Amino acid sequence: MRNRVKRQLRESWTTLLPEIPEGNDYVLIVREGLPEAIEVQGFSWLEERLREVVEKIAVAA
Repeated sequence: MRNRVKRQLRESWTTLLPEIPEGNDYVLIVREGLPEAIEVQGFSWLEERLREVVEKIAVAA
């Protein structure tokens, strides 16, 4: 399960890289319940949550 979530996060993050401002490092932390949420909500749900994070990053930059 852990490796699957890491792979899904990496894949989603990679697709969003062109939208992420350069010059900073980012750490994605998997909180308790995320693997179960991905299992129930699906991979597209994870991508939507990451897109929200990227939008917040862009506004702050």
